[in-house]
Amino acid sequence: MDVYYFRANLTPQLSYLINELGISDGMPYTVDSENRCDQVLNEFFLTLAAPGTASSATWRTYAEQLSLFFRFLDGQKISWNLATQDHLLKYYRIRRIQNGPLKVSGRSWNVFVAACRRFYEWAVRNSYVVTLPFKYKEVRLNHDNGLSSRKVTTTNLKEKASRQDVKYMSEEDFSRRFLPSITNTRNGTRNALFVRLLMRSGLRVDEAVQLKTIDLPDPDNPKFASRLTCQMQIIGKGKKWRTVLIPKTWLRDVRRYIEWERADAIEKKNTKFDNLTDPDQGYLFLTEQGKPITYAGIYSILRSAGKRAGFDFKAHPHMLRHSYAIYQLSAMIKALLKMYDRTNLSNNNAYQQMIQDPLRKLQLLMGHASISTTFIYLDYVDDLDEITDVSLDDQNFDMLDNYLNQQYE
Repeated sequence: MDVYYFRANLTPQLSYLINELGISDGMPYTVDSENRCDQVLNEFFLTLAAPGTASSATWRTYAEQLSLFFRFLDGQKISWNLATQDHLLKYYRIRRIQNGPLKVSGRSWNVFVAACRRFYEWAVRNSYVVTLPFKYKEVRLNHDNGLSSRKVTTTNLKEKASRQDVKYMSEEDFSRRFLPSITNTRNGTRNALFVRLLMRSGLRVDEAVQLKTIDLPDPDNPKFASRLTCQMQIIGKGKKWRTVLIPKTWLRDVRRYIEWERADAIEKKNTKFDNLTDPDQGYLFLTEQGKPITYAGIYSILRSAGKRAGFDFKAHPHMLRHSYAIYQLSAMIKALLKMYDRTNLSNNNAYQQMIQDPLRKLQLLMGHASISTTFIYLDYVDDLDEITDVSLDDQNFDMLDNYLNQQYE
């Protein structure tokens, strides 16, 4: 079963029908090997456009996770509506226990569990399935302050993710190995700008893909005169606005891409298609055909670049977001250490402020709904003596000191 995604800009002539059917841009749908649609699955995908799963990235993730599981069931000659817990446990052993190309991290497995639970609960409510292929259990969830907890209901399939599941790229690997590998590719200028943006701003790949030229701030605007970064407003996960920091050096470099490579792509497209009905719509990053780049395209480029760089890990876009968060948090703590007398860190209030302030600011920059998500990055910056020796300019994050000193002065 293959998954495809509806793109409204590719079929503007059907806009009236799209509105009538209530189809959202980015909505997934399935087609089997005989080009037939699964009516039930596509009905489920339509229900994802609801509170709690408003992001098209979530729709895509759920669709892809379910597609992989249903392909596994096809191999077992089992229909999805007849799947049992035994099938799920066998699938678990393949994805989590057995070594091989299909093995995933605990966090990735839990993403599948969330998609599986959402689908089968919906299927039971709508009488497509009689019995759930999993069981429920209660677990105690600690609050952020660690002083209280509450019970929540989950499935017996969910794992407790470990610290080792958070993968990031060191600054040395990024600058000396990964970036050159990305640059020495077809469309290398565009690709290098894209990965630099992820590494230096913490944007999710879907947020970067959706950027338009009109969104970019002017690095020469007088209001940014005393800064090394510019503030940019974006719509992130859950359709929420947030402010991110973009290095001025990157903004000046991207101008050249806009004026040359991007302009060439648009010209080629307009020359090839005289009756152009699909304009670029102002998207920043375009393919050679003048169309917006896709998540799948970027994922493939990063994975291939990682292999060429000789990494013993799989490079992927979200790894750069993790990397940004870790180095950003390191720089924030470094800036605070300059202001606090180190002897005063024994004072509990001072210590709590030193830790909480950077975490809150990082939570806002990353667009995390809960600070508990941001807390995971503390595990990687626990050695403060090493942090004070970290060098961080735009090639090495120096811009963060400049920003943080203005925030805390």
